[in-house]
Amino acid sequence: MSVTRRLPATLAARLENNPYRRPNQYVIIGHVRLLDRTVCKRCGETLTIMCADPRVPEVRRELEDTEVRTIVIERFVSRQPTNAYTSIDIAVEEPGHEPFELRGDETRDPIEPHRGHHRSAICKTCKAVLDPSDHLALQNLYDADLERMALEDDMRDRPEAETLALLTRLNSRTVVGLA
Repeated sequence: MSVTRRLPATLAARLENNPYRRPNQYVIIGHVRLLDRTVCKRCGETLTIMCADPRVPEVRRELEDTEVRTIVIERFVSRQPTNAYTSIDIAVEEPGHEPFELRGDETRDPIEPHRGHHRSAICKTCKAVLDPSDHLALQNLYDADLERMALEDDMRDRPEAETLALLTRLNSRTVVGLA
């Protein structure tokens, strides 16, 4: 499996002991692997499921020139959230610059780390019991999301080097709490 080649070594090492590594569930339709349902990384509860989209009405049509009456029902299918679905925003910091050594009378203003947030899907029950000060749990959730990104890229046959470069950059971020 080429997923391991898509992960930075430090991330792969952290994932070995990560309790939140629950994979999403896929279905194969016409030789294409599609995401069928997403699950909560903490407890495994279903968060989204592939089903008929209620926003688009179904279309019924009858096939003519057939010996047996045939009615085709076409439904637009999409992934719909369940009642358990919610998300959390994890605050992350990315280093502002690479450290370097000043020479002579050179000066450089300190560059603050860039702050941002990462949105992670989770069930309402797990969100309610999640301790915002537990940085290890938040880091594990973030790492599990990075692994899922590698799995998605592997499924879509994206170049391994491209995924590795992106995940190396995302892996350099530090989880600082909830946003």
